[in-house]
Amino acid sequence: MSQSVGGKEYAVAELRIDDFPDDQYRRVCDRATQNHRSVEGEAIALIETVLELERMEALKEISRQRASLPKSSDSLDLLREDRDR
Repeated sequence: MSQSVGGKEYAVAELRIDDFPDDQYRRVCDRATQNHRSVEGEAIALIETVLELERMEALKEISRQRASLPKSSDSLDLLREDRDR
C-alpha cells in the first residue's frame, strides 16, 4: 500500500495484531477517548512513547558508561608528555 504526497509515493505501513487481549484493547480505547484520538492514533502514540523511553534509557546507559571511563588528557598534553620523555 502506498500514499502519494506532493507527487511522491510513500509506503504506508500497516500493523495487524492477532489475538489482542480484550482488556488491553479496552484500555487503549479508553485512553483514545481521553486523549481525543482514534484507537489507531492512540496505539501509535503508545508505541512512540515506548520507543522514545527505550532510546532515552539507552542514551542514559551510554552516558553512565562514558562517565566510568578514565578521564583522558587533552591530545596536546599527551604529545607534550611524550616529547618530554
